[in-house]
Amino acid sequence: MRGFSVNGFGPSLIALTAGIAWVLGWSALIPASQGEGSKIGAVIAMRGVCSAGSLIARLPDIHEASGLALSRRHDGVLWTHNDSGKPILYAVGIDGRLRARVPVQGAQVDDWEGIATGPCGQGSCLYIGDIGDNKEARQRITIYRVPEPALEDTTTAPAEALSGVYPEGPQDAEAFFVTDGTFFIFTKGEGSPISVYRFPATAAAGTTARLERVTTLASKAAKNERITDAGLTADGKWLALRTLRRVEFHRADALLGGKSGEPLEVDVSGLDEPQGEGIALGSDGTVFLAGESGDGARGGTLARLSCKLP
Repeated sequence: MRGFSVNGFGPSLIALTAGIAWVLGWSALIPASQGEGSKIGAVIAMRGVCSAGSLIARLPDIHEASGLALSRRHDGVLWTHNDSGKPILYAVGIDGRLRARVPVQGAQVDDWEGIATGPCGQGSCLYIGDIGDNKEARQRITIYRVPEPALEDTTTAPAEALSGVYPEGPQDAEAFFVTDGTFFIFTKGEGSPISVYRFPATAAAGTTARLERVTTLASKAAKNERITDAGLTADGKWLALRTLRRVEFHRADALLGGKSGEPLEVDVSGLDEPQGEGIALGSDGTVFLAGESGDGARGGTLARLSCKLP
């Protein structure tokens, strides 16, 4: 597939310009809108596609921010989580302010790597991907489904657990998204193929489903270009894959059919995220990015881009 290679992502299609303005010494979450000197991060531009990229805030309670999803229930709110520790969801405003901490009832954390929102019988649900497997040794992975909570809730409703196994054996994955009730997973590609899997339509809570391999995109990715998350635009036309340093926009129908073609690519390394992880796509072309602290001592990061896709 063009855009990936054995050595990582292919050459950028569009020239980038980058400038960095970095503010040190955060002891608390500092939104970009607060006061003189509070604007954090970098400005990057991708001619004709993305511009005005900036780091919004540090997230002191979320050191390992892995997944990211826009709320369907609350305007201007994102959901994120740590990849280890307690099963807690964090609601963060698009300004970077922490809005809520909501424990997930009946869930446990092995390696939470992705989160998505989607319609369900209760109106709107959150889908949490406990899919990480650095040692490729897990017997099964789990997707937790819960009705999207109110910000004042002290816990979620009991989580439903949908378990799955890969047909070829354990795989390491971080990228996860939901569309039309179907769960898709992209394996990381760090020393093994980048493949796309989906849960079958028959998957149900309390059972273990055998995942279906949709396609293999590349033999592997370079370390800094492993796939860390995926997100779908509201119209379903574009699928974004992010790595530690890049975001690639693919035609969703082509990519999921194994015929991606040439992606639109943006280099986000100018944001200086210690470890780029999550991605969420807004309906207005805003792209939100979450990152881990890298050292566990500082908070994770929240950044945004403004993109206009064809």
